Amino acid sequence: MQLKIQRTALKNALAVVARTTGTKLINPVLGCVLMTAKGNKLTLYTTNNEAATKVTIREDITVKQEGGCAVPVTLLANIVSCIPGAFKEIELEFDPASKQLEILYAQNVYHVAGFEPESFKNHALEFETHLNIPVSGSRLKTILDNAVTACETKNESRPSLQGVKMFLSGNTLEVVATDSRRMCVCRTQLVIPEDHDGFDVVVPGKMVKTLISHLSDAGDVMLCVDKNSTMIAIAETDTVVYARLMEVEYVNYRDFIPGDREKYVKANTAELIALFNGCLPIAAQNGNLVSFAVNAEGIVVSATSAETGDANLKLFCETAGKTKEIAVNCNFMVEALRLAEYYQVTMSFGDKITDPIHIKPVPKEDSTQTSEAGEDGKRNDLIDYDFDWVVMPIRQS
Repeated sequence: MQLKIQRTALKNALAVVARTTGTKLINPVLGCVLMTAKGNKLTLYTTNNEAATKVTIREDITVKQEGGCAVPVTLLANIVSCIPGAFKEIELEFDPASKQLEILYAQNVYHVAGFEPESFKNHALEFETHLNIPVSGSRLKTILDNAVTACETKNESRPSLQGVKMFLSGNTLEVVATDSRRMCVCRTQLVIPEDHDGFDVVVPGKMVKTLISHLSDAGDVMLCVDKNSTMIAIAETDTVVYARLMEVEYVNYRDFIPGDREKYVKANTAELIALFNGCLPIAAQNGNLVSFAVNAEGIVVSATSAETGDANLKLFCETAGKTKEIAVNCNFMVEALRLAEYYQVTMSFGDKITDPIHIKPVPKEDSTQTSEAGEDGKRNDLIDYDFDWVVMPIRQS
């Protein structure tokens, strides 16, 4: 392999693929990037056996000799970053005899020990596309980011709760996660082929975070599932991220979404976030515990700490019915409400203080709050999905 490439193009590509290399390495190859030069393009590939990233560089490159090699991605990225910006182009040449990659610019040279491309043959994630669906990148990023917040990450005895369920039926994509103390269900409408049969998969929560890190806020991405429903991929221009799926039976989450209720609060989301955030400095001294009650005028949120003091905050808003004091994790409420940052929401309650709290956005036609973040129109896409947040109260002795 021998080529000449723009330093910035290589630097940016290495920063992307470095996100899916192994950390606790049994095989040193998993800490490498596989570089393949063919035609007049360079493909970079990394994997940790659970996820993989492939980036193709098509511009700012001249391939003099086709071939490939695998070298430690962190080392290569550090070397490329150390090359002064005044040097726009660098040359790469891999010598199969010495198994070294030569990095050359001006009269300066690095030699990095590497592997033959065949070293990756047992670590390639085979993906045969079954379904390609265009999705707004910013919308998918927002949905995944909020859903994975409710994913179980610490208790390995409940593997199904460590995943994020993605369910496509008709033209509706539903994304669900729960840790049994809270649950997030997001829905969005997609434009998809009429003859598709949908999919029902569970993505590991840690892999969802990897997928999120690759999503941009501009343009569409392709959401892809392989024909055996064992892998999922998100593809952008010249960048594809793959993740293995979990073979688990997910909980019947729809049974946990409360129906219509007579007791509720309808309020500006930003004001609700400010209300719970205002109690957080005191609540943080007492396990993030706050309590709130609903009356005819609005909602009252309070927090108490024997060591530091207390807080008692009120918000005047539309209500129906009254409640006794309900104890809840303050962080859980803030995390749920931030999903609806540009909406009004309703928070509904059951007759018992142990009944779950149900948070939903107010339909656009019933809302006086704009979904726009500003005059530039950003976040307009958020009006195209619906969600349910269910937060369980904390039992107090």
